[in-house]
Amino acid sequence: MEIERRVLNDGAVRWRVRWRQGGRRRSQVFDRKGDAVTFSAELRRRQQLGTLTEMDMGRITLADYVVGTWCEAYASQLSPKTWMHYRQLLNKHILPSLGSLELRAIRPETIARWQAERLAAGHGRVSVRYALTLLGAILQRAFENGQIPSNPARAVRKAALPRRAEVRPLAPATIERMRAASSPRDATLISVLAYAGLRPGERWRSSGATSASRRFSLSARYRSARRRTRRRRLTGRCASSSRLPLTYANGG
Repeated sequence: MEIERRVLNDGAVRWRVRWRQGGRRRSQVFDRKGDAVTFSAELRRRQQLGTLTEMDMGRITLADYVVGTWCEAYASQLSPKTWMHYRQLLNKHILPSLGSLELRAIRPETIARWQAERLAAGHGRVSVRYALTLLGAILQRAFENGQIPSNPARAVRKAALPRRAEVRPLAPATIERMRAASSPRDATLISVLAYAGLRPGERWRSSGATSASRRFSLSARYRSARRRTRRRRLTGRCASSSRLPLTYANGG
């Protein structure tokens, strides 16, 4: 292991560290002598500890690792449907932006910036979250195989999912008015849906029937009962208990 001084044609001075590793002569050039001395000392320390080969960890690019290692070792175990989904995520989100980077160059801030750029480009939050999950799984395999010292994706917070529309349950008083405006059969169904917390389709599945026409008929009767209730123009505001779920209407 040696440090040599080199003078370039333009008069600039460079410092080159030369060493032998695995039967090959290797070198690295630095602008400052202090950096070359520090690097040389680190090489000597790694030689004594037997960890000199770890300096080459993560030199492979993400694209080469995915194609050459991850696909062959892990993707072959996936179902065709799952692999098709993963392939779309790789080709659309991951490899075009991060594929040319070496594994060791992928930091948490690199992934966080990539996620922000995907969102700013107009891609959906759900698909970007799926892509980040897949990227994290790939980097986890690289970490387990000794390619990188840790999985940088673990330190990145995923983008929040879009908020769903708020579901506001009907007040018990409204349910009772709908039941009063309906036929006995429909009133029973409305009671089951409102107080048992079932959806229209779940009502039919619970009884062993899955016919789409029956589910449609039920939902149609439900909407019809609500229209009849509106036509009667019943007045009065919901009581304070209207904020409770409908399952509490009977004191449950």
